Amino acid sequence: MQFVSDEEIGGEHGTGRLLAEGWRCGCFIAVEPTDLRICYEQKGVLWVELQFQGVSAHGSRPWEGQNPLFAIGEGLEQLKQRVPPLRHEAWQTTMTPTSIQTESAARNQVPRRATLTLDVRHTPEDTPDSLLRMIQQCFPTAEIRSCKQAVPLVTNPNEPAIRSLAGAVARVRGEAASLYREHFGSDARFYSAAGIPSVCFGPVGMGMHSDEEWVTIDSLVQLYQILWNYCATYDYTSHNSGE
Repeated sequence: MQFVSDEEIGGEHGTGRLLAEGWRCGCFIAVEPTDLRICYEQKGVLWVELQFQGVSAHGSRPWEGQNPLFAIGEGLEQLKQRVPPLRHEAWQTTMTPTSIQTESAARNQVPRRATLTLDVRHTPEDTPDSLLRMIQQCFPTAEIRSCKQAVPLVTNPNEPAIRSLAGAVARVRGEAASLYREHFGSDARFYSAAGIPSVCFGPVGMGMHSDEEWVTIDSLVQLYQILWNYCATYDYTSHNSGE
């Protein structure tokens, strides 16, 4: 069992470090709230910062300056054409503008510099390099910096270890296990990237990252029973790498 403290800020110094130090396994389960469903695939993460240079001027005399906000607006229109914002849930790459900041010291000042940030969540088929090239094409005058990259979680749901977990769910709950894909990331990605079957599987809850985040006690009891059943029946000699 691993207990780490930095999952919400990347996980490199927790789960990532433990994996690098040699802590391996036959199957990795991140006990995130999943409503007792098995999450076998999650999107990759790419956080991008774009810097735009301008020429400062008084707001009443814009012709004397160069406003970088127009370049941001034009680029966002191009980006919108290439990756349209989703109106409903879909397993597709998304590029979400999250902030625009300027160096303007007053409301009547054309900014000398502006910064746009994008939160990109991509399916395994789209690579960070190809996405960065697309972003550069949409914003040709920007200096682009990748602030964070996180690989997707990709596990075959037909892996023996995952089928065994699904069997434990069915035995405890009296119904077939539900398997699904999720849009945000988790520490499970470190182990799937190392070729180890990895999933997220946890209790029923709501309010993630809010002041009223909660899980149900009944689902915690069921989670315990499922994991106990899984560990008691899993054939380690057949599926464990032996490390």
